[in-house]
Amino acid sequence: MLSVRKLAIHVANPEWGVNKETGECGVSYLLSEKIISSSVILQNLREISSTFRKILSEDSIQELRNWLEKYKKSPYEKIVSFVKGIKRDQQAVENAITYSWTNGIVEGSVNRLKTIKRSMYGRANFQLLRRKICLSTTG
Repeated sequence: MLSVRKLAIHVANPEWGVNKETGECGVSYLLSEKIISSSVILQNLREISSTFRKILSEDSIQELRNWLEKYKKSPYEKIVSFVKGIKRDQQAVENAITYSWTNGIVEGSVNRLKTIKRSMYGRANFQLLRRKICLSTTG
């Protein structure tokens, strides 16, 4: 039996479930391909997902704009919602495609700081919190 979650993974990522070294396919892959090939809706969703993934890997802003224009009136409500979400912050999405910069290090530091702060809530004053963060060996 194939769960809805696994089927969704197979729709969004056609290579999932195939061994990269041997090319051997898993049971869930074979079952999902059978289900997807029998459904026009799932085939359409796979095409939408695949083209979007391709745009992200090729760093093509014009292709992204074309994709957004094409699917803004999609018959699938969730795709339309996804397109609207990207359009709300389109400049940030385009920057993410164009530049290889990331704020992951900063976000990690903020997360560590908040974790320490939560663990000390109600126990100590600001000076102790400051010392604990400054002397932290994890960051």
